[in-house]
Amino acid sequence: MTTKQSGPPALAPMLQNGAFHLSSKLSVNRQVVLWLTVGCALYFIVAFIQVGGQVVIGEDVQSSVHATAPGAIVREWVEGLALGSDIDKRNDSWLPMLMAYNASLEDSMRSLYDLTRRGLEKFQYPPSSLLLLDLLPRELTSIEGEKIHATLGYYLWVLSLIAFSVTIGTSWLLLEVQLARFSTRRSSSLLTPLGVLRGLLIIIISFFYYPLLKSLALGQAQTFLSCLIALAILAYFLGWRTCSGICIGLCCLFKPQYGWLLVWSLYRRQRRFTLGLASVVLLGGALSVARYGHANWASYLELLGRIGRQGEAFWANQSMNGLLNRLLENGDPLHFFNSSYAPLHPTVSFLTIACSLILLGLALRPWSSNRTDSVGPLDLMIVIVGVTLASPVAWEHHYGAFLPIFAAALASTIIMRPFGRVTSGIFACSYIACASVLLRPRLFYKFPLLGLVGSHMFFGGLVLFVVLLVLRQMDNREGA
Repeated sequence: MTTKQSGPPALAPMLQNGAFHLSSKLSVNRQVVLWLTVGCALYFIVAFIQVGGQVVIGEDVQSSVHATAPGAIVREWVEGLALGSDIDKRNDSWLPMLMAYNASLEDSMRSLYDLTRRGLEKFQYPPSSLLLLDLLPRELTSIEGEKIHATLGYYLWVLSLIAFSVTIGTSWLLLEVQLARFSTRRSSSLLTPLGVLRGLLIIIISFFYYPLLKSLALGQAQTFLSCLIALAILAYFLGWRTCSGICIGLCCLFKPQYGWLLVWSLYRRQRRFTLGLASVVLLGGALSVARYGHANWASYLELLGRIGRQGEAFWANQSMNGLLNRLLENGDPLHFFNSSYAPLHPTVSFLTIACSLILLGLALRPWSSNRTDSVGPLDLMIVIVGVTLASPVAWEHHYGAFLPIFAAALASTIIMRPFGRVTSGIFACSYIACASVLLRPRLFYKFPLLGLVGSHMFFGGLVLFVVLLVLRQMDNREGA
């Protein structure tokens, strides 16, 4: 087998050899537009069916519409989301961070992870996440009546809107970059009727992608992490590997599970990516140890172990751990508790760890005879999806990072058709499962087995993961 250089998937030779019987770039563009149109239509059809089902069981139409993903999204914007009203209600990440930060200023010897302190929401980020707050004026980091400073809340809201918009724009660019790789023409198709229609469909689909909007509505740091992941994938596509690693490194300062990408880059010998990621992680880690001490990092590692063993039963935890806790009725799936986790359950702990190891193994292993074969954006996306699915706690808004991956994988999926004629249906089901929600958890969790339906985002992510794995295997086989 000939060793290939790091770069995009080896689809160009396959197209030249006629492996997929595509007659022109235009045919690919038309298929992309068709897939986007059908996917968008199915999304709203599923919401319509949800409304019909709820009306049949006795709910009024308005509340039924608000329980669907498009209904909840429109309601958020109409009720003032776009205008930034009720900013203090959208501080899901920032309030716990500021409370931990202020506690450290009051008493440097006190642990940042005192979960029961005043019954407040648990702080689950690493000490490195608080370094950002050191850059702000002291008056902005103050807390009054368990509310963040109004000025800081406003700035965070504006920055979140920018990150939200950049994620959507980057997803569009990822689709266009992929299409350009399959094009035999040098001119751009962005300004053609098909290009404009493609862009409009991507904007609509992205705007109604529930996990991304949910992250914005909650005031979650995940809004920025999803943006960084989108930029990391785009940078990798463009060959800016160091920049891509830096983006992932910044994510690691908030969520160390992305550190598995460092393991991947070392194993797959992606030196520039490793340099960018490791530089940010080492610098941020060193500064946080100097600022908050070793003890807080030890407490954080202990917290990670506890989360890994117990996890969360709350329905919004779209992971294997959440699914198992709910299936075995180990915890309350309808309520989120500020200072506790699901009860320790040996079966849940064992299967959670086993599932995580399997997912990470599949993601990291190239399944080819050479570790540097086909190391491209597809491989990077597989690890990002695998790391998210392997986490014991993967809230619904964490799936916001999958939007740019769906966009980036669309063209390859259309061209390679890894599952033949049923590929379009499989890909559409994956997207709809991740993008939708039914905000009536009481309907699902009356019976444990019915609660499996409530883990639809996790199952949708698994399907996407399998699609990407098969695409990588096809790429390795064709490039041999």
